[in-house]
Amino acid sequence: GLSYLFESPRVGNLNFVAAFDHEFARRIPMYRITHSRDPVPHLPPRYLTGFKYEHVNYEVFYDDQNVWHFCVREEDRSCADQYSLPTTLRFISDHCASPLTSSGSLCHCPLHPSTTGQVAPILV
Repeated sequence: GLSYLFESPRVGNLNFVAAFDHEFARRIPMYRITHSRDPVPHLPPRYLTGFKYEHVNYEVFYDDQNVWHFCVREEDRSCADQYSLPTTLRFISDHCASPLTSSGSLCHCPLHPSTTGQVAPILV
């Protein structure tokens, strides 16, 4: 199977990234999906309080035209990391926006009646 992280913040230091990639990346291909100028992937800042936060591999970056780019480094300057945190803060709506859903949003999934009459989320 595959595993996807959508619009994920940085989750650990270099030791964490190495351990995560060693344990998971070989057996379960994992991809971080980022979109345009979403500020969340820039959080926490890389050098906050002396702790160097990093992303895990691999990133698939959707630019502002919704064209995807495969990025092989954790902090790839040709992908989401091409933008600095201060320049992304005006684009908080990019956090929910996604070309991968029928609604165009990861935050507001459309709902449909299930066969039991209850409302269930549509998975795309």
